[in-house]
Amino acid sequence: MSPNAKHNPPADGETRTSRVVGSVDFVRPKLPINNDVDESKLLTTVTGVRCSMPYTIKCSVESFANPEYAHVRVEQIASSVFQEVESKLSTFNPDSEVNKVNFMGVDDVHIMSDALKEVVLCSKELVKLTRGAFDPCVSPLLKHYEFMAERTASLANDSSLRGSTHSNGSNHERLSSITELPELDDSDEVDIETIRRQRHVVDYWRSLVSAGFAGDPSDLRVSRTVRQLLEISQWHSGFSVGLKDTGTGNDDHDKSDSNLGMGKEYVIRKKHIDARMDLNGIAKGWAVDKIAEALPSSCWVEWGGDIKVRGHHPSGRCWQVAIVEPPSLAEMKLRLARARQAGQKGPVVTLADEHMKDEARDVNQTYLAVLDLRDGEAVATSGDYEKIIARDGKLYSHVINPQVGRLLEVNITTLAQAVIVTKSCMVSDAIATAAISKGDVAQARAMLDSFRTGYRVPIKDFLLYARQGPRIIRQTIPGLENKPDRELRLSRHESATVIVVGGGLAGFSAAISAADCRARVILLEKEPRTGGNSSKATSGINGWGSDTQAEHGVSDEERLFERDTFRSGIGGRSDYSLVRTLSTKSSDAIHWLKHEMKVSN
Repeated sequence: MSPNAKHNPPADGETRTSRVVGSVDFVRPKLPINNDVDESKLLTTVTGVRCSMPYTIKCSVESFANPEYAHVRVEQIASSVFQEVESKLSTFNPDSEVNKVNFMGVDDVHIMSDALKEVVLCSKELVKLTRGAFDPCVSPLLKHYEFMAERTASLANDSSLRGSTHSNGSNHERLSSITELPELDDSDEVDIETIRRQRHVVDYWRSLVSAGFAGDPSDLRVSRTVRQLLEISQWHSGFSVGLKDTGTGNDDHDKSDSNLGMGKEYVIRKKHIDARMDLNGIAKGWAVDKIAEALPSSCWVEWGGDIKVRGHHPSGRCWQVAIVEPPSLAEMKLRLARARQAGQKGPVVTLADEHMKDEARDVNQTYLAVLDLRDGEAVATSGDYEKIIARDGKLYSHVINPQVGRLLEVNITTLAQAVIVTKSCMVSDAIATAAISKGDVAQARAMLDSFRTGYRVPIKDFLLYARQGPRIIRQTIPGLENKPDRELRLSRHESATVIVVGGGLAGFSAAISAADCRARVILLEKEPRTGGNSSKATSGINGWGSDTQAEHGVSDEERLFERDTFRSGIGGRSDYSLVRTLSTKSSDAIHWLKHEMKVSN
């Protein structure tokens, strides 16, 4: 959102970077105009730019003894975290801790700070769980592609090389710049078959050089250089980590450690001299988490498109974030031209909104969804449109598929944007990167499904977008209504009166749910005090896919829950529809009890 924009903001902010709907079914959402309260009196807002990325922090002033001091305190907290990012995690700072690790010798070890330890252990964990789709060590391979694109452009512009046939066969960079072998002159005495073989060799080498940039996903050829770089551009071949007392002969970090090694000293060892870590992407999510955790009250923290919230908006509703629709291919080419005119040179171009006029952006901007973020939830977005590499008239995303070592071509069928919602902005950031690196929408969806349960930070929601259609995939659980459908259904109902008998946990839950559906509720209780058995003994609720299960590493799914529910029925007989309803609504019910009703575990 431009700080100079004068119109009402869509939701509380924007992010840009399962149901499948196409161009016929998909209706872009109407953005809410949030004029419910005067935010200037209830929130202190801090904005700025750090590490070349804008940030916005909104924090409720209610927890500050002196509301006038709130702004200064929020600035202090944010500045402290940003300084830690720059000194520990940024590769742009030559003296940062991560750069010291990058330039260690083989078998050198380094005792990691708490900040680096947390980010590295999370990265290592997600490298394994995504099977390499997320890998912070792809920097050497990415630098190679940047060099190749720049070198090819330089050779193509060198008139002395045009039409040259005196290229060394081993110098594939030079061969890639050759567009044509010279045309044969009738007076030349040459062996036609030799010329044909030469042309075949040149075409073959050119195809190998272009293999890493190729647009055909089924063509997995890469050059020998790429294969060699791929071997060192992966976590397992570049680094290892372990507890200080046990050494680092083996990676001995336990993936079930939900605290990511807090309170323990870990060391990192360099395994290959040319290995490099680039934590800039995931470090952004880590910083957003740390700022949100340090603030004393309800807040909204956004940095470079990554967002985390705590509590609720001052009006009592959830914080809301609008998902910006990625630009079309035509718009990306227009932004590329504007970026060039603005002075950007080199193979890597940032297609930022700064190259667009505010008026044009405000009028033409479209959105894919408006998400309600609950207490503690975070959203991160990864896309193919922020940084690109232009080569041979095609656009390539500045994202590598670490599993095959290829750049992703920007087109209408491949995955253009991944939006991930979890309870950790750092995790959301990494998973969004992993999803976009897949390129293929179906493969990304299959990977995300594995993070829905059984992981300590489960995915709460996701959105995948491809331009053709457009094609949009949302995480959905069978049996649960989305918000627009629920609102439409309730709007068609006549007013109702609901009588609930019993004032225990189940009775109160039913009464509140009925009230949420706009019913008039009468609660009957024969005892002089409410609470029922819940006030006399411990109550429980069965469910699957809950936060508690994920935090304890319990892998559960609807298939197992429904099997056990059927078996528990008298005589092994149960009503299928009721069992299905119980199953699909159980996780949402547990979340409602914990976060809306404040019922503790």
